[in-house]
Amino acid sequence: MDALTTEAEIAELQKLRRQTGWWRLGAGALTAIWVAGCFISVNDSVQGLFKPGDRQTKFVSTLSTSVQNDIAPNVQSMVAQTIAETRPEVEASFIKLNDRVPELAQASVTELETLQTSLPQKGEKILGETFGAMIAEKEAKLREMFPEATEENIKALTENLSDVAQTKAVSVNDKLFGRHQVALNGIVSHMEQIRLEEAKVPASPLGTNWEMALSIMDVVREDMRELETLAAKNQKQVALKSAASAALPGPKTATTK
Repeated sequence: MDALTTEAEIAELQKLRRQTGWWRLGAGALTAIWVAGCFISVNDSVQGLFKPGDRQTKFVSTLSTSVQNDIAPNVQSMVAQTIAETRPEVEASFIKLNDRVPELAQASVTELETLQTSLPQKGEKILGETFGAMIAEKEAKLREMFPEATEENIKALTENLSDVAQTKAVSVNDKLFGRHQVALNGIVSHMEQIRLEEAKVPASPLGTNWEMALSIMDVVREDMRELETLAAKNQKQVALKSAASAALPGPKTATTK
């Protein structure tokens, strides 16, 4: 009785072992088939994306929707945050610049006025000193040329020559620097007019330059928002062109006789 029971148990164990082997083999085969199926499906999907058709159109549409719903808002948020973070520094820089504009304008006007005044004065001084030195050097020569002349005669002649030299110096100065003085007068006049006109306009807290900078930033922000629509339109046009190209017949090949 015990021997029969033992043989039955052995037979049952052998049967279970065979069944387990079959199950392992079947599971391995199914796994291999599933992996191969997945690979074929993925490969077919990827290959299908390169060919114009419904699959490519659907992929582009899905990608465009994802970009519009997920990526674009994140980019806009990042740009808005960056602008908000840099705005105080840019604002401070523009305010400093606006504060210095009147100072720079006043300094420029002052320098031009100084140049306008000093230019003829220096010219007359240099020319006067040149003629005066030349006449002083010639005084001994005059005494030699006119020994009968008295001290009063030489002095009067020297003074007359000095007066003539001064007059000539003014004339030379007008000829040399007159045109430049007219230009300087025009520059000073225009700068003064600009300064007076700007003084009539009430200054804003941020200044004209800063308001212009903010307007430019707003335009850039609006352009970035419009990029989504432009990208979607471009992708749609590309898909339509690809579909139209695929529908065209290919070139005919010549047949050999």
